[in-house]
Amino acid sequence: MHHAISRRKFMQFAGMLGLSTATVGFVGCAPKSDEATAQEEGPSSATYDVVIAGGGLAALCATVTAAESGARVLIVEQQDELGGNARYAVGCFNGAGTKVQADHGISGDTPELGYEDLKGRGTFGHTYRDDAARSYALNAGETVDWLYDLGVGFNEPYEGYEEYPPTDLPRCYDATNGAVDVVNHIKPIIDGHKESGLVEILLNAHVQDMIMENGACVGVRLDDGSEYRAPSVVLAAGGYAGSKEMLSTVFDRVCGGGMAYNVGEGYRLAQQTGALMDGLDFNYSYPGYLDDQEFFGNSSVQTRCPSGCVWVNSQGNRVCDEYAVNSAYRAHAYMDAPNNTIFYLFNQASADQYAPLIVDDEDNSLFEAYLNEGKHVFAADTMEELAEKINVDANALSETIARFNGFCETGVDEDFGRTEYLSKLEGPFYALETICNVTISNGGVVVNGEAHVLDESEQPIPGLFAAGESVCCLEFFGENAIGGAYLTNAAVIGRLAGASAAANALS
Repeated sequence: MHHAISRRKFMQFAGMLGLSTATVGFVGCAPKSDEATAQEEGPSSATYDVVIAGGGLAALCATVTAAESGARVLIVEQQDELGGNARYAVGCFNGAGTKVQADHGISGDTPELGYEDLKGRGTFGHTYRDDAARSYALNAGETVDWLYDLGVGFNEPYEGYEEYPPTDLPRCYDATNGAVDVVNHIKPIIDGHKESGLVEILLNAHVQDMIMENGACVGVRLDDGSEYRAPSVVLAAGGYAGSKEMLSTVFDRVCGGGMAYNVGEGYRLAQQTGALMDGLDFNYSYPGYLDDQEFFGNSSVQTRCPSGCVWVNSQGNRVCDEYAVNSAYRAHAYMDAPNNTIFYLFNQASADQYAPLIVDDEDNSLFEAYLNEGKHVFAADTMEELAEKINVDANALSETIARFNGFCETGVDEDFGRTEYLSKLEGPFYALETICNVTISNGGVVVNGEAHVLDESEQPIPGLFAAGESVCCLEFFGENAIGGAYLTNAAVIGRLAGASAAANALS
């Protein structure tokens, strides 16, 4: 079932998208080399079978499958090198029935089982599309095998990151040398297609417009007026996790852990095509960051959640099961909290046992400095005193903790069903004032199982395909992601988009 965003919310995004070209200073970038650069001698024009707007992992995978189908491909990338976010990612992928599993003695897994696991994760209600989810799940293992055959090393399979519900079999894999190793293994294939004349690459090139004619997407126009036309266009221009302005439509307080160039170009371009867009009112986030620096600087100030911790909002109310293995659950806790602020409450015993409570603060000096400043870290002997320091209603907070302590006595959390670390919170007390970190955006254009972009009547837009962070990833795995979902999604849907775009162009 499709849940459309409100017109007010969409117009908020549209306004932000309209500012994005001014926000990004790519127009005057100096080319990295003269082998693939933006035009410097005035506008030009050319025709290809497939034009790909973007140069990240999804675009690279789309390029390979399109070129292998015999299509002539142009990549248009606004940065000075290819790879996008994958150049910096840890490199977790997932897929069922893979050669990596077989090499580690894991048998009995199949793509169909992977699909059933994905389908049963329980948070599809947002934007789930079965055709897209099925394509993702059934092609994920094959994509991991493809990368494995290229020479990408993967560590032993496991059930995924601890913040996600585990897969029912070990089918998550960390690239041994990070996601950049994946990029480095794909680039030589593209170089080979360049030598054969099937692929051209244009770097430092900013797509200003999608060219639409009679309802079909037929090419792209750069900001210098150059036009590159093709029967098929793949939109793979990234997300908006690097735009504080765009994230402000969802969050009042948030820090950015994504790339600064991900400011919503894909969404601005999609808006020009009449594409159906969804999921813009939700964003997965990582909890427990301190609002200490600028938007991007905050991503380096991460805290730990010790055992026995209680999360409360600025109204003094508890917000969730603090130890639930459910990424969407925690993301909503921050999204729904006033000012997107959650206080971690714990006691002296937890502070001593789990120090340092700020990641990489090995000598606890930053924790102590904040405590002495009365900033982010607070301590008190009584709950009433702590409430005053964090500016929360003392009666509300005291009642919340008294109720929680009562659950600890009975062994049953009647509010949120917490079962782990159900121990009474008794003083002396500490509080950490936290916000969340967004590294990747979740909303975007809606595609079908062939990576064809759909219009607002849910019909394919002729000539337009999409992949990567420009696509609403929630339609594949819902709000509660699986370990490795984002990189796998980029690779899987990128390959599908390239194949579909080539088939459309060459038919």
